[in-house]
Order: sequence, then C-alpha cells, then structure tokens
Amino acid sequence: MLSDYLKLINSKKIFSIPGKKKFLIIDRIFLSEFKKKFGKNLNFLDVRLKEINVYVLLGLIFSGMKLNFFNYLKRYIKVVQPKIVITGNDNLTYFYKFKNFFPNIKFISIQNGFRNKVFFKTLNSSESLRSDYIFVFSKIWANYYKSKIKTKIVSLGSFYNNQVKNLKKKKRKSILFVSSGYPRKEFYTFSNKYKVRQIDYFSKDRILFKNIYKYCEVNNFKIELIVKNYDDKNEIEYFKKLISNKPIIVHENRNKKNNIYKISDKVMLTVSSSSTFGFENIARGNKSAIFNNKILASNSVMDIFWNLDLKKKGFFWSNDVNFNEVKKIMNKVLKTSNKDWQQKVKPFKRKFMDYNYKNKNFFNFLKTLN
Repeated sequence: MLSDYLKLINSKKIFSIPGKKKFLIIDRIFLSEFKKKFGKNLNFLDVRLKEINVYVLLGLIFSGMKLNFFNYLKRYIKVVQPKIVITGNDNLTYFYKFKNFFPNIKFISIQNGFRNKVFFKTLNSSESLRSDYIFVFSKIWANYYKSKIKTKIVSLGSFYNNQVKNLKKKKRKSILFVSSGYPRKEFYTFSNKYKVRQIDYFSKDRILFKNIYKYCEVNNFKIELIVKNYDDKNEIEYFKKLISNKPIIVHENRNKKNNIYKISDKVMLTVSSSSTFGFENIARGNKSAIFNNKILASNSVMDIFWNLDLKKKGFFWSNDVNFNEVKKIMNKVLKTSNKDWQQKVKPFKRKFMDYNYKNKNFFNFLKTLN
C-alpha cells in the first residue's frame, strides 16, 4: 500500500535523487566494511523498510508499473545504474531475480551464515534465479547454490572472520561458550511446515552450558559467555540462573562485530552448538569443541554438519551433551598440543571454512570487473 511506504518518510536523504555510483550495496550486512573500501563510490539500498526514497517511489508510481517492493527495488537500481550490485545477505531470494532485468550489471552475493537444507528447498530453480558470483564459506557449498541459481562460485570463507588476524597470544585459562540464543517466545519456526517449542529447541544448550560449567569447576578453568542478543539483558540472566548465579565472565558482543573473534583468540577453548562460529574459530587456528545438539529438536533442519558427511561423534565434535561426553571431548581438545591440533583439524578446515585475511581475494577480484 502507498500509505505504508509514505509512513517511512523520516529522513531528508530520502527526497534526494540517488547519484550514479559504481557500487550499489543491498542491505546493511558488511556495509561499514564496504564504505571503508569504496568510500563515496557507493549507494546503499535499504531493504528493511527503515527508509524509502521518495524520488524513486514517485518514479515508480508514474511509470504505471505495479506498486510493490520488488518493483521499487528494480526502479532504484535503474535510477542508480551501478556497475556492480553486492549483497551480504545471500538468503534474499529476490536478489537472484534482478539479473534477468539488468543483464549488463554484475550481481554478487556473499554467504553470511549457516544455510540449512530448507533454505535450498525454498529456492525455486524454475524462477530463473541468477547471480554473476556467489562468495561462499567453502567449496562444499558450491553445488547446493548452483543447483538452484545460475552462478559462478568463489570460496572466500566468512567475511567477518576474515577481517580478524589471530595474533596467537598467550591464552588465558578460560573456556568460552558461544550462545546461540535462549527461549524468548513460545515457538521457533523453521519453515511454513515445521515449528518447535523454543523451550525444547534450546533444551540441549541448557544442559551443555551447565556441564561446561561443571567441567570448569572441576578442572579450575574460568568460564566465559558471549551472548547472541547483545541488547537483551534477559539472555544474560537466563544463563546466570542456570548456574545459580555463580561467577561467570560475560561478554555482550556490543557494537563491534569482531569482538567475538578477538575474545576467542585469547581463551584456551571455545564451545559452540548450532553456530558457524566453531568453523570460523578453527579456520583461524583456534581450538574449538562443537556440540551439534539440535538435530532432533529441529527435525534435522539445524544439523550443522548436514552437508559434510561426518560421523555423529569425532575428535572435537559430538551430538551428545551428557557430562561424560562433554568431558571426553574437552579433555581431548585441551590436552592436544597446538601443533598436533593443527594437524588433526587440517582435513576438516577447507571443508568447514576458508580463511582469507582482510578479504583480499574478494576486493582484488572486484578490481578485475569492468
């Protein structure tokens, strides 16, 4: 509805005519990094409806085209006439439709998170989805994207992870638990066909965290927690209550995206569950224990090893969170020398996550595009 768009008028910038720049960035993911590299040679297109450009909107109205969000985005691209369009949000399905309307523009997307099997099922290959390039975590993802999207695949690793160099400083005697969230609502929805109660979805994380704390107490380690929702104080209280408000070091991951990476570089071990952070941490050379514990609760949707052909249990990972299993995995990882650790994870590294410091390969690649 036109009225819905007009309610979004809250900035003087939205009345201006977007300038013609080489780069157009769609969505806010990685935007600050692109600004540092491209300077003023970029336009930003908000897709979260926090602001809308009235000049583009009026042009759409008078064009006679149907008034909808996709046509607004197309109109914006037409006005800006960029040479390269980039999004850090690779799960914006409509992004892969733009190439059909602008064949002379280069379209690039960057994988920014774990993609489960449901995501690829939602991509309808009959819709002629296209992108010139998709930069992915590792080559293992190539066939999944290419099965639904006509594109070329480049393995880059995690864009944020690549921004941080592991200085290999002396590690403090701490174990860091990376939260994947906590029960905030009644249900967690994976698709239109499947949802689960959040209390059930996070139940194994609850057990895992308590057992990690127990392990730390027994073995004289400090425990550190980095929360997922940095602006939600209730998440911190949730985890504190699980250990009866005993001492714990909490990191809120506020403001800087790379905070979690810098913290993980300084501890002896990082533990994660349904998060790609375990893969990122290993790619940067750190020790990680991964507990893939949401397979049953999510009807196999949140199986983070779903495309890796791994056994349920291995040297640094398991799908079980009972104390003896947690103890066994953490003992093996912690007692392994750094040199032996690097050798043991070497076969898994390139499958999990590539690493390209400062994303040099990505930015050098952009220079080759006309």
